[in-house]
Amino acid sequence: MFDIIRLILPIYLLIAVGFVLIRIRYIAPADLRGAGRLVIRFFLPLVVFAAVGAGQHDTALHPMLFAAYVGGSLLSYASAYGMAWMAGKDHGVRAFEAMGCSCSNSAFFGLPIVTLVSGPAIAFDIFAMALLVENLIMIPLAVSIIEAESGLTWPKLRKLIFGVLTNPLLVGAVAGLIWKATGLGLPQIALDAIGLMTPVAAPVALLTVGGAVAELSLRTFRWGVVRITLCKLILHPLWVGLMILLLSGMPGDLQIAAIVNASLPMMSVYMLFGIRFRREDVAATALITATALSFVTLSTLLYLLR
Repeated sequence: MFDIIRLILPIYLLIAVGFVLIRIRYIAPADLRGAGRLVIRFFLPLVVFAAVGAGQHDTALHPMLFAAYVGGSLLSYASAYGMAWMAGKDHGVRAFEAMGCSCSNSAFFGLPIVTLVSGPAIAFDIFAMALLVENLIMIPLAVSIIEAESGLTWPKLRKLIFGVLTNPLLVGAVAGLIWKATGLGLPQIALDAIGLMTPVAAPVALLTVGGAVAELSLRTFRWGVVRITLCKLILHPLWVGLMILLLSGMPGDLQIAAIVNASLPMMSVYMLFGIRFRREDVAATALITATALSFVTLSTLLYLLR
């Protein structure tokens, strides 16, 4: 168990550093957000394109693994929706809580963690798969269900589709898959240039996670926060793991990487959705709680999977 804690502790130390840098005002929040935007809009799309386009695996196109991750995410969404329904919450609250339980922080959190556990090749392929599942299925589905409460109009739907199709990370992953399908290799000079970005992207991403948490504050602690946190950190990886057992035929290292990715806290933009749907108090508290508790749940999961 100590070896596992020692494995992931540097990840959480970098998050803690980002938290402290913002709290003591050593770095302005806008500066760290700017660095995070540079990583998410430029570094990571290129790194993912090169990793997927020149990778050795076909994880993102592995039908059984893709189906298992989709199925597990949908079951996690349904579980959270049902838990909120039994608690007497209205449709909007149920749908918003379910969104936080079905989409991981794959970009800022998933890549560093899965890289440590399974290596960079599998990590980038799992990342590409998670991007496809979350951005093409889970997020549009969750937003559509929430918007349905006030009427899902064509302008809202068009804005949602445009946002999905212009996501830089998704564009990089899809472009990499298309390039790989052509069978063409990537020039070595391009791979070398993109390779210089890889060591920079992960630490900046983790510092950004810590900075984002530092800008939040614990609001009113509600039972909704408990439901979201437990469902995301426990039920999401559990459902993905059960779906993987049902849909056999994939390598064990890919199975572990997919379950680990599902066990991570919810996506950072959950707070933005919270502001948009006027539930920022629950979103902020859930993000802080899930990020802190994930150290315990992730360590336990890796110990069980080792």
